[in-house]
Amino acid sequence: MGQIVIVGFPDGAKIPGVYGDTKFGASGIQLGAAPLRLLLVGQKTAAGSMVSDQDIKQCFSSDEADDLVGPGSPLGNMVVAALAQSNGEPNGFELWLCPIADPTGTPASAAATLTVANVAGLGGSIYIFIGRYRIEVNIAANTSAADAAAAIEAAVEAEPRVPVTVGVVGAVATFTWKVPGVVGNDGIIALDLSLAPTTQTYTLGGGTSIDATTRRFGGGTGTPATTNGLAITLPEFYHRVVWQMNDSTSLAAIEAQCDAKAAPGVEMPEHYATAGNGSLAAADSLAQTTLNAHRFQFCWQENAVDHPSETAAAMAAARAMREGSMPNQNYDGLVLKGLRGQVRKADWPTRAEQQSALDNGITPLTSNAAGEVVVIRAVTTRSQDGALPDYRTLDVSEAVVPDAVRLDAGALWLSEYREANKHNAPDPSGGRAAPAGVATPTGWVQRYTQRLRELEEALWITQVTENPMRAEWNTVGKRIMSAIPVVPLPINHQIGVQVLQMSPTL
Repeated sequence: MGQIVIVGFPDGAKIPGVYGDTKFGASGIQLGAAPLRLLLVGQKTAAGSMVSDQDIKQCFSSDEADDLVGPGSPLGNMVVAALAQSNGEPNGFELWLCPIADPTGTPASAAATLTVANVAGLGGSIYIFIGRYRIEVNIAANTSAADAAAAIEAAVEAEPRVPVTVGVVGAVATFTWKVPGVVGNDGIIALDLSLAPTTQTYTLGGGTSIDATTRRFGGGTGTPATTNGLAITLPEFYHRVVWQMNDSTSLAAIEAQCDAKAAPGVEMPEHYATAGNGSLAAADSLAQTTLNAHRFQFCWQENAVDHPSETAAAMAAARAMREGSMPNQNYDGLVLKGLRGQVRKADWPTRAEQQSALDNGITPLTSNAAGEVVVIRAVTTRSQDGALPDYRTLDVSEAVVPDAVRLDAGALWLSEYREANKHNAPDPSGGRAAPAGVATPTGWVQRYTQRLRELEEALWITQVTENPMRAEWNTVGKRIMSAIPVVPLPINHQIGVQVLQMSPTL
């Protein structure tokens, strides 16, 4: 038996095709010819025409998403966030939608309240933030509390993509998520009262208080099942994937399918993004304990008003539009367009929190004075090997590039090398050349090493000469087995600059 072994590719395998395997941390056709496919999975509303747990459709605009999954649905707003990265349409990638059914049983929708008190003195405006949406409510002088609550309802309902409906009883406006389930508990409502009318007051209630003008929705119960969504997305290859759910049970099931689709012979190594807007400790648990996976990215921005599913969709879209043609990307300082981020500067991550996040496989995001959301550094959730730290696949590029080379090698073998060599055999003895049309281990090494040098020139990888590809003949399987060491060209993250103040020379 040879030294090159691919788990899941036994000697007795009979089905023709490529059986690839990516070994992380192991220190023809152009791959970027076709756009990457981005799949978004989440809940829809009854207004959408798609059938949950059944349909998967390509989408070309946010307006089309309104028709397919309903305006204001979690999945619809994931589309808005994704397409904001490419100026409103899927430039450089394909966008696919998969709606999943609401939680079973008697799930409840998350809610929050806004209570108005007193008659307005001087007129003014209040601003309500719900996710990416900033809603201006103009309130004239002498407006009663009940009328002000009605004005709040009208202003919110005028924006159909806001994820909530509003009901008013007396002077209390209740904001209720359009879909049931725990998804709404990650929603945040915030107020800007800097230009509010005098004498009138506005008090948030329900859910969990962050501060006097910022509150997390609460009371949502029920989590959508992943079973049907996983089943219908299993047969097709989606290069980048975002699921609405970010709980440990759902993520574990999704990660298991990620591994299964990347298995030898299946050849669908997908990369996933998820996110959280809770505490760093909560993000640590999900990224490092639940996932700890090479092909997952967990974005974190504490108390961001953007829903985590929208943050993940924005990150995945930014990657999908770039990584198709060049997988070795640097995302330091990337602005995720359209996201609103943190309304409180107290929530901006400190340097210590950023370092802790990166140590634990978390991609930290921050806000800036311009109101933008900025990526600190894009990393995978892989940070541990057993009890030991493992940063061999730290940057997302260090996971994406090996998979890109794997797909490239398979594409070249299928489209060129197999077409030119209908038969294969071990290397002829005595240094003789193989007959024309016969693939050999040496011939395959020569051909793909040439390709590796092209990828080195394209800045995907480095040190091709120092890490030579090798191949051998598998006598039982009557096939070539090859091993391709890949060193992704490092991303330029840091530089040390020491300035030495000197006395003048006399």
